[in-house]
Amino acid sequence: MAINPSKSSRFETLPTEISRSIIDLFAFWEVKRLSCASKSVREACLLSLFRCIEIAFSDDGFNGLKSLIELDTRYYIVSFTYVVPELLKAEIYDAGGEADEYPLYMRSIVDTGVDLSVLSLTFGLLPRLADVRLSFCEAIEDDSSLWPFTTEMTTRVDSYEHYVRVVSHAIRSSRNRGAVIRTISLSRLDLPYYSTWKVPDLSSLLESLRKLLESVKLDMCRMVAKHNALEDFLEMNKRYIRCIGFHDVKVTGSSPLESNLSELSLSMLYKMLKVL
Repeated sequence: MAINPSKSSRFETLPTEISRSIIDLFAFWEVKRLSCASKSVREACLLSLFRCIEIAFSDDGFNGLKSLIELDTRYYIVSFTYVVPELLKAEIYDAGGEADEYPLYMRSIVDTGVDLSVLSLTFGLLPRLADVRLSFCEAIEDDSSLWPFTTEMTTRVDSYEHYVRVVSHAIRSSRNRGAVIRTISLSRLDLPYYSTWKVPDLSSLLESLRKLLESVKLDMCRMVAKHNALEDFLEMNKRYIRCIGFHDVKVTGSSPLESNLSELSLSMLYKMLKVL
């Protein structure tokens, strides 16, 4: 059967608001296939295709981001996920030996400030950006070349402080260009559990968090945390949290021996924040 290219499909004749509402019901892979149907259908799909983007802390990630912000598709981006690994301790690089086998992209990005400059530029060029998510992951989970390294070679608290500080600075810089970022999401944040005789120095991290939480909503998701660690985190930051949301947050017992998991509830959160 011959197809008359001059005739538009019924879908293409729908008002933009209706067609986008229909497209939002599809899975992402279905939207990608649908966007190949025609030029007008692709235009309707762009918002769903580029509403949420994910960039990893890597040379490829930042190069891809610099290319993306030169395209008109940047106007559709509403949510930005930044996937960040634990950083290696500086002395690991300085020691040489096995550390020479480790890709130097981490140290290069941090030392040259590539992450800070690219994110600051990017956030200011995304006029619809409203949500920024920091998704924390292990440093070496997907890289077989890093087998000699152990968790003792990474620095979790310092990694958190670096990423939070960079994102906080990028958000403040973007506001000078008119960006309005309303929500900061912390995903897979591993709050440190510590004993009373070994308290880590969290002052730098807390200062960076304070700046990050200024005039935004905090959303915590996909976390498993010790009850005491989460309570301490909220207590240290409650002066700066203006609004908080949570989902898929599980809490374990107050001591290392208590391993039962329970979903964080509103009543538990109230108790931790000492509200009512």
